[in-house]
Amino acid sequence: MVLADDAEDIRLMLRLSLEREGDMAVVGEAADGAGAVDLAGRHRPDVVILDLNMPGMDGRATIPALLAASPGTKVVVMSGHDHTYAESDVLALGAVGYLEKGGSAAHTADVIRRLANRS
Repeated sequence: MVLADDAEDIRLMLRLSLEREGDMAVVGEAADGAGAVDLAGRHRPDVVILDLNMPGMDGRATIPALLAASPGTKVVVMSGHDHTYAESDVLALGAVGYLEKGGSAAHTADVIRRLANRS
């Protein structure tokens, strides 16, 4: 998977907790949408975990570009906002899921497995 979040500490926490699950590997990390699109095009990951609010190319603008660069990739958007804030918007753009930041690592991993059809 690719992790895209402008906060390095969030990327680190996600990578460590997801890789500890044993069945997930992070192939790249990006601090912005353009970097996420580049990594997705190069690595064709199963999943991209994408922060909604990043500087420059935000999550809403990034989703269509990600899917064009790596059509089989599933995009899961993470945000510090309640799901009612943007969930329907990102799903309409092609994301397969929306997670609120701050949930447990186990819950995040379970959601990613389910959305990636790996449960």
